Amino acid sequence: MRSSAMRDMMAITARPEVISLAGGLPDTSTFPAEVFTREMDHIAKTSLAEALQYGPTDGLESVREQISKVMAAEGSIVDPADITPTTGGQQAIDLITKVLIDPGDVLICDAPTYPGAIPTFCSYEAEIIQIECDHDGMKIDLLEEALARLDEQGKRPKFIYSIPTFQNPGGSTLSLERRKRLVEIARREEILVVEDNPYGLLRYEGEPLPTLYSLDGGDYVVYIGTFSKILSAGLRIGWLVSPTPVREKVILGKGGADLCTSTLTQEFAARYFAESRWQEYIDELIGIYRNRRDAMIGAMSEYFPHGATWTKPRGGLFIWATMPEVLNTGDLLAKALGQNVAFVPGTSAYVDGRGESSMRLNFSGVKEDKIIEGIRRIGAVAREQLRLYETMTSTSEMKLPPGKPTSGRKWRADRGGIMKVALLHGGRSLERGVSLRSGARVAEALLDLGHVVEAFDLGPDLVSRLSETKPDVAFIALHGTDGEDGTVQSLLELLGIPYTGPGVAACQLTMDKSQAKYILRENGLPTPDWVTYSESAIRDFGAATSFQRAVEVIGMPLVAKPASQGSALGVKVVTSPEEIPAALITALSYDSRALLETWVSGREVAVSVLGDEVLPIVEAIPTDSNAYDFEARYEIGGAEFVCPADLEPDETEEVSRVALAAYNALGCKGFSRVDLMLGENGPQILEVNAIPGLTETSLLPQAAEAAGIEFNELVARILELA
Repeated sequence: MRSSAMRDMMAITARPEVISLAGGLPDTSTFPAEVFTREMDHIAKTSLAEALQYGPTDGLESVREQISKVMAAEGSIVDPADITPTTGGQQAIDLITKVLIDPGDVLICDAPTYPGAIPTFCSYEAEIIQIECDHDGMKIDLLEEALARLDEQGKRPKFIYSIPTFQNPGGSTLSLERRKRLVEIARREEILVVEDNPYGLLRYEGEPLPTLYSLDGGDYVVYIGTFSKILSAGLRIGWLVSPTPVREKVILGKGGADLCTSTLTQEFAARYFAESRWQEYIDELIGIYRNRRDAMIGAMSEYFPHGATWTKPRGGLFIWATMPEVLNTGDLLAKALGQNVAFVPGTSAYVDGRGESSMRLNFSGVKEDKIIEGIRRIGAVAREQLRLYETMTSTSEMKLPPGKPTSGRKWRADRGGIMKVALLHGGRSLERGVSLRSGARVAEALLDLGHVVEAFDLGPDLVSRLSETKPDVAFIALHGTDGEDGTVQSLLELLGIPYTGPGVAACQLTMDKSQAKYILRENGLPTPDWVTYSESAIRDFGAATSFQRAVEVIGMPLVAKPASQGSALGVKVVTSPEEIPAALITALSYDSRALLETWVSGREVAVSVLGDEVLPIVEAIPTDSNAYDFEARYEIGGAEFVCPADLEPDETEEVSRVALAAYNALGCKGFSRVDLMLGENGPQILEVNAIPGLTETSLLPQAAEAAGIEFNELVARILELA
């Protein structure tokens, strides 16, 4: 499965204060309310019982007929019997992949390609080959070279997936010459081409080009369409047009997935396209979206840094922008989210890590004033990152040295039986998605235990809601900023509400990795050597000139990490001094301070402490990478966990002793987790997590289970320790 890191980071874009240029949203506010009311009223009066019933898996005949008319508007003549309505275009992609791909099969697609297709292709364990695109779409000469290499290897692609018209995310359009060549290749090699065409009717300029389907006649081209971009994404109606043998398998696959697409929305769509002036509505959308595209391009010209480039699509919903090479847009997103603006990083459109300096920007779902403000914020963050990088790289050349020199709360309440529990989860941090998953699992356990639960997502009404609710206790399932830095704990103490986990002082210490390491060292506990840098020190005091000295003191390789962030976000391993500036830019994207820390090789282990009890040690062994990073932590299958860890008795004793000593030195209470690296010189403390995750892949629940403590009991114990 593809990484969940970006999905979890993007979870905060749903907050109303965030200007999201990340989605692929049409502007549904433009749809006439009277048309919706009229069509639904007619359905209610004439066919309500049928509309509320299951429908045929291969779709209603009436909607298939209207789909054929919509396709005809682009010059594609199709028999309605060859059309299979689906639950959105996304299901169409999933179904065609499901019926054609077995694990290890090869498929070919654009580079970059639709970010929503990549997780689907990966979920069926396909080998994905991406062919570079330019302004005229997929480079067909490179496609032919790839086919020749595959033939030499005895491999044959199951299909070629492409968005030839107003491509998502690149905005390019496959030229007529390349369209003809692609269809010729499909016929000559007898390879299916999957043409995904969500945006073809949203043309802002230029002459329309024939679809691949119309050039081929439907022999080797499978066509995917959707009403999501020209009518409503909420209807969830897409469709597939495919040769009969493929269509039969698709219908079988769809029956196993959802039985049928919503009969009600099919009825609505069929009536709308039969009765309404739908082409006039599309013309209205074209005018709106063209203005928004132009507003975004104008804003980028004004606010984006020198060296940035972008496409000017002739239609569709997206612009593909590329920043100067030294900027990583995944890191830039972390900074941008702090300014309440979001986009999709370019790496999500590739399977091999390309696109690090690019981003996808959507202009259709946001009005012009917000587009301009969102671009201004992204540009300001990008220029800030560039200035910081230039400051660091303007120093003298560094060389690798020959070798490294040698609160707890003051009150407790006697509580028992059923309690009213305020579950705090979500929040504003980049770990919002993980927190929501922890919170959902905790809520289920609390309800099983018989407690009354009210969930609280952090917002401006938090204090007033807590004051009104008057809970007996607060269960904190927050991660990162606000949840683990003592902010929420301070408010709860002010309100007199007991809470789970460590107190304010311990949270502040564990959240600040640099300060925590000082405390650990003062208590004689082992932690890797480190140096702390702040943005202001680099920008205003010439701290970049000390990088050489830092390397001499702490050695190489080293790790750059944010000073106040969790879940391995913003962490990079540095193997040469020249990599330090880029690594610090990544770390400083997540916090205003960053650590350079000696890299310790060995086995990554975690010790969870519940009350004063040390739970069995967990070892995390990443499956697909060399580091136990965000993906390995939170993606199911991202790491193998061994609990109890297979350690020698003396190793187990020493790791447990060091972990408990760190827990106590930082003033932790209730529960926490200590992460260590066990190397040839014994355990080294990497960090202490005040509020460790409670998701399905989190280590605390695994350690508790190994100690004979089921999840519900674990939640009950944590609650008792509040």
